[in-house]
Amino acid sequence: MQHEPIAIRRHRWDWAALVAVGMIAAIVALYRLGDAAIYWWDEARVALNSLEMMRAANPLIVTFNGQADLWNSKPPLAIWLNALSMRLFGVNEFALRVPSALAAIATTLAVFRFTQRVSDTKTAVLSALILLGIGGYVEVHVTRTADYDSLLVLFTTLTTFSLFAAFDSKRFYPPGAYALLGLLTKGTAGLIMMPGYLLYALTHRIDLRRAIWPSLAALGGVLLYLGARELSESGYLHALFTEEVLRFTQPADQGNHRQLGFYVVQLFWPWQTQFFDRYWNAAYQISAFPWSWLALITLLRPSRAAAYLWCCAATYVLAVSIAVTQHPWYVAPVYPLLAVLAALGVQKTVAIVRIEFLFPLFVGLAILCVALNLLKVDREQQGVMLWRERGQASLIHESPPSARVQVWPDIVWRTPAVRNGVIVGTELYFGAIEFYRRQRPPGAVQITCAAQPFVRDSGRAMATSCYPPNMRPTGPEIHQVPDSAAVTIP
Repeated sequence: MQHEPIAIRRHRWDWAALVAVGMIAAIVALYRLGDAAIYWWDEARVALNSLEMMRAANPLIVTFNGQADLWNSKPPLAIWLNALSMRLFGVNEFALRVPSALAAIATTLAVFRFTQRVSDTKTAVLSALILLGIGGYVEVHVTRTADYDSLLVLFTTLTTFSLFAAFDSKRFYPPGAYALLGLLTKGTAGLIMMPGYLLYALTHRIDLRRAIWPSLAALGGVLLYLGARELSESGYLHALFTEEVLRFTQPADQGNHRQLGFYVVQLFWPWQTQFFDRYWNAAYQISAFPWSWLALITLLRPSRAAAYLWCCAATYVLAVSIAVTQHPWYVAPVYPLLAVLAALGVQKTVAIVRIEFLFPLFVGLAILCVALNLLKVDREQQGVMLWRERGQASLIHESPPSARVQVWPDIVWRTPAVRNGVIVGTELYFGAIEFYRRQRPPGAVQITCAAQPFVRDSGRAMATSCYPPNMRPTGPEIHQVPDSAAVTIP
């Protein structure tokens, strides 16, 4: 009996592993993706921008309430993709979040392929599972919502991985193209990894002369967009400078202050969140396993790939730590790099201690973390239902819950059971309700916007209104009464 060549069997195993990783990533990214209502603030604003982009006369201009949006001055790539998705799948939460979910799947496959090239297939599978098991990655504002960060993570990851290959092949146009897409997604955030690239190139004496023209081409693409955008409607460049540059020296929102160790603690001591009961707290302790500790093992006589990824990750964390404005999701582009480093760390640990069964144990732990991430999605939905049954809702998507609104019975957290409700004491910008108003036929949603301030739990007064004062719409379905905001969906 003729045996199948080893090379063919290995090739089939590689493809089977790639398909399996892709399927797991799809399950994690798409599971109950459209169940949660549009989240307050960032996702709500992006949702409205995307909704208006579907009918925009000039696709270069991101608008809010029919006017050029100079508050959200980020480039329009994510808005274009969200609008396209809603064109294809309808105006709903799932369609709005599909681009973020697809970006998460693509990022996971990129992590798998890169690890496979610098190591082997079983380590590549582990790296993909580690990424999908990181709670900060499978989270609101990254892979689970229609914000910019999932796409940004994809393009920074592709830039980083393809640039490592380009150092040998001297083919710098692919990383240049990915860098351009990152810049068109979230502006200067796409450049924060750049010092790491240069640090590695300088310390390893890599000739970058062939990277000059691809870099200029990417820069030219950005300048072309900026010029066209400013010519379309002036004032954009000033707003962009204020939004993208000054946030490094000035807080973007109240209560946000620089903490130099904020992201280091998040990466190396992630046990910070408390949940509804003891059972889920125990599960969270497991799912928050600090894979970054294992990544540190790669610093023992590091390989070229490990040294490169550490240069990128360390300089990125340093850059975002210096900035005054800090949010947990700002460190998301580091997660794919740390997933690769952690898998390489497991491989090195097994080689040092010479205990082969340790590797499948870490694979099992990674699978458990992935499963607990899926349970976390379920738990978030159960938490929403729990609050609704009690007749009130809280911003449980924030940590800690800092503002509360009364809901009778169940409007904010829109599920298939939602029919009507009343919200009292909403905040200055309530874009989620506006999204649902525009989603329905004219007049189907009745909104009452408050005219007076109300006091949050923290004691800080906020103006209660569904819209910024200069962008408040008018119409037969918009009413104003003191101290309350109400929405009714027939």
